[in-house]
Amino acid sequence: MISKDKQWDTSTRGAISALWFNLTATARLQPSLLVLVILYSLLRAGLPLVGVLLPKYVLNGLAEGRTLPQLLPLALIAAVLSAALYFLSEGVYLLMRKGDPLLDLRFEKLLTKKSCELNFRSLEDPETLAALQSARVGQSTMGNVSYILSYHLPGMLTQLFTLLSMSYVLLQLDWTVLLAMAVCTFLSVLLVRRHSRAQTEFRLQMGDINRVYLYLCSLYQDYSNGKDIRLFHASPMIGGRIDRFNRECGALEAACDRVLMWCSMGEGALGYLQTGVVYAAMLGQLFRSGLGIGDFVAGAAAAAAFSAAFTALFSRATEALACSRMLAPFKDFLSLPVGVSGEAEDVPRTEPMELRFEDVSFTYPRAESPTLRHLNLTLKPGEKLAVVGENGAGKTTMVKLLLRLYEPDEGRILLGGRDIRTLSPEAYASLFSVVFQDFRLFAFSVAENVALDRLERERLEKALEQAGLTETLAKLPQGADSLVSKQFDEKGVEFSGGERQKIAIARALYKGAPIVVMDEPTAALDPLAEAEIYDHLGALVGGRTALFISHRLSSCRFCDEVAVFEKGTVTQLGSHEALMAQDGPYRRMFSAQAKYYN
Repeated sequence: MISKDKQWDTSTRGAISALWFNLTATARLQPSLLVLVILYSLLRAGLPLVGVLLPKYVLNGLAEGRTLPQLLPLALIAAVLSAALYFLSEGVYLLMRKGDPLLDLRFEKLLTKKSCELNFRSLEDPETLAALQSARVGQSTMGNVSYILSYHLPGMLTQLFTLLSMSYVLLQLDWTVLLAMAVCTFLSVLLVRRHSRAQTEFRLQMGDINRVYLYLCSLYQDYSNGKDIRLFHASPMIGGRIDRFNRECGALEAACDRVLMWCSMGEGALGYLQTGVVYAAMLGQLFRSGLGIGDFVAGAAAAAAFSAAFTALFSRATEALACSRMLAPFKDFLSLPVGVSGEAEDVPRTEPMELRFEDVSFTYPRAESPTLRHLNLTLKPGEKLAVVGENGAGKTTMVKLLLRLYEPDEGRILLGGRDIRTLSPEAYASLFSVVFQDFRLFAFSVAENVALDRLERERLEKALEQAGLTETLAKLPQGADSLVSKQFDEKGVEFSGGERQKIAIARALYKGAPIVVMDEPTAALDPLAEAEIYDHLGALVGGRTALFISHRLSSCRFCDEVAVFEKGTVTQLGSHEALMAQDGPYRRMFSAQAKYYN
């Protein structure tokens, strides 16, 4: 989980650290791209060097009395060399660009993989979600690693190699020129740092705004929101919030642009100052020491190339530093500790095992009071346990702890006498078939939504039949291969809420795990479909251990025991008949529901 007071390191050192982290990741994911960047930079830096040295030798040759036939081969060699450097560099650049999309996908995969490894508790935390959004912004079109590698880094290396070669040419003429360049360089660095920091602060401020802004825009794009937005006239409220965010973004951008404008003007002035200093020094050399015309022209050309390369280098450096600072959230997000850990060993599945909560307490992040308080509960092998209680009593939280989506703050959960935190997370998860209260179906086929992993047709048909979907799917042209929703194909099917819930139940049955967990499994079903599910509950579950959460207390008749939750702990435990014989919360809740059916 991200600290509430987390501030990304936007210093130059932090930017370099983030860039180095991403470059080393690139070296692992796609090492050939770095080789191509260096090769391209060397080839491009050779072009201005040829342009500076050719006039020097030609003019000096003319001054020495050489003829055209003597100088022509030199010009031809320079022309061929320039053409070769240009076309080779362009070919290398095309190879670089070809690898960019693949690198973007690999970095996006790193973010997705990391998101799946984090604690579920962290993924429900706004600070972690904001960190993920900032990481994605850092990998956006103008700030991602592939953009830095294909645009900023080659440009910087090219200009750097050009500066080195031009420095050598100038050093042969007058060392004071380089001293003047060093002073101007120092002043430019100060402006570059301010320029870069302004860009970074703006983009990081936009991270949280973008997360909310994109959510608001997505409300209009999600088909399922249309009814509520129209019937409750929610469009003005949503549109008003979008307008407010647009105004906030405009104000932030204007403030950033003012800083960038002054920094750019200062950088430009320093560039012109460099050119003036160089020409003054060169003229002094010409009159004092009789500098050759070829050397003078070469020096002037080298000075111009040096000045242009210097300006371009720090212009690229400004943007590269800003982009590199934007990679800090990406680096920090990937450095977050993974969610759950355990011994890399299998969980025995040869015989049913007891599940037991021992003095378990849990509090949600930034919640004032615990949701579960010293919970003690045992789920015996093969037992069907119903969990009931008012909203907020801790029933769903208990399920999330059982499934290791969360870890207890206090106490422990045991499987066959072993703390589940010591078990392999993957092996432990394979023990459960689950229907969540807020289950999700994907825009895949029904068959893919049920199987998710390895599709076996005979097993699929059995699960669909047990969930009561066979007749529904038989009416569709593509049967179980029909797409769920019209999101990507107009031939997709918009299933009703009850049908969608049956698909989720079929998914749990298809998995065939030894422990079945159903959180409000029939909430969206009509009374007849619900009765059919519970009538066949024994056949559906078989001898497996089962845990049911439901507000419809009639379902408790089909279970061996009922656990009543109140304020995060169990206040009653027993069979339906035993609890109805007591004057307690279970009988009061059951009677309150039953009176509407009598």
